[in-house]
Amino acid sequence: AWAEPASAMSSDGRLLLYNADADGVTRIYARRLTDAVGTPLSGSEGGIGPVLSPDNLWVAFNGANGRWQKIPVQGGAPVTINYPPDVTVGVLRWNGMDGHAVTLGDGTLALLRNTGAIDSVAVPDRTRHEQSLDVMEVLPGGNLLVIATDDWPAGHLFSVEPATGKRTP
Repeated sequence: AWAEPASAMSSDGRLLLYNADADGVTRIYARRLTDAVGTPLSGSEGGIGPVLSPDNLWVAFNGANGRWQKIPVQGGAPVTINYPPDVTVGVLRWNGMDGHAVTLGDGTLALLRNTGAIDSVAVPDRTRHEQSLDVMEVLPGGNLLVIATDDWPAGHLFSVEPATGKRTP
């Protein structure tokens, strides 16, 4: 499993979340920009790829078991994000209150509903040698900013309308 990015910044710019290794264990750390150092978030042991919720109250991360989880931003017991056990989610971004925008293990761009249902949005265009449609951000209005990778980290950026899969450069 892969997870991007290795850090996340709160919308107000006051809190930085990042994954780091200490004593042989990777964890998510939180650092207020007024603090000299970050502190590990309990419940994030083995976690990578922190992603903040739009309200800055939750952090999602790819857990040690390879499944995406979430915890309150101050730490706590991890809650596994609901999706089928046979599905690999490589990249995840919060998508408002209805779930997440994700890149699946086969490179498909999809919406992951809070119910665990997965709605395919777009697939890589193999005629363009695309390997994966990696969701980078959920844009205002709900479109998805995507990088289509063909030779990592190279690729082209475009937005995708989730309802239709239409691409706009």
